[in-house]
Amino acid sequence: MDSRQSKAEHTIIPQLRELLQSERQTAYYLVLSDQEIDAYLRKIYYLAEIASLTEAGGIKGFIAFYCNDPAKDSAFITMLIVNSSCCRQGIGYALVSLALSIMRTRLFRVCRLQVHQDNIAAIKLYEGCGFIFIKGNTIEDNTEYRLMECVL
Repeated sequence: MDSRQSKAEHTIIPQLRELLQSERQTAYYLVLSDQEIDAYLRKIYYLAEIASLTEAGGIKGFIAFYCNDPAKDSAFITMLIVNSSCCRQGIGYALVSLALSIMRTRLFRVCRLQVHQDNIAAIKLYEGCGFIFIKGNTIEDNTEYRLMECVL
């Protein structure tokens, strides 16, 4: 067990899992089993940057993104979840803005993400943050997800 896999992992991952499970019905991409969710959360915990907005009652929202490879000029937002009881309070916008700011300070050129074509609220949020659709899909033979990009 390395130093990062200590108390933080045992507190952060369960909190993120709880939020994901509570928002499972409204999240377009959460067709994962509980075991797959746990594996995915461990992956982003160790490889991605995670920012969250919390209050005494728990996590209001979190964003996970990759901008840890200086050899690449593009960063990637892998997950954004906002507690449904906190929607339309600017939490998603604040989290995306924070991630983009970090990416800019690390001199990344673009940020990309994939979004389900029916997730209108997310698409509007991302467009409000400067993202546009770019040609093509991110998952081969799957037309449900679209790739969006924001020039940093």
